[in-house]
Amino acid sequence: NGSYKLSEVKAVSILNNEEKVTLFPNPAQQFFTISFKQNSYINTEIVLADITGRFIKKTNILSPLTTINLQNTEKGIYIVQVKENGQIISNQKLIVTK
Repeated sequence: NGSYKLSEVKAVSILNNEEKVTLFPNPAQQFFTISFKQNSYINTEIVLADITGRFIKKTNILSPLTTINLQNTEKGIYIVQVKENGQIISNQKLIVTK
């Protein structure tokens, strides 16, 4: 019949979670540090995996500035995954040089 009905307009807010988490230095050698803006580190963990997805280590975050030791980590490319309340909020590439 050619008629149509408009739906209610809803606003969508997309948060860029990468802005909540800063990783440095990158490339890293012996350690890297993760910095969280505000108090977004509550109930947060870091998972380090190699480029193939193989689990390397997991660390619970206890402060807004956390340093992760890479002494026993081979040189290569890694993925640093940050989870908050079980939800992934950040995936960042980390290059480890020795």
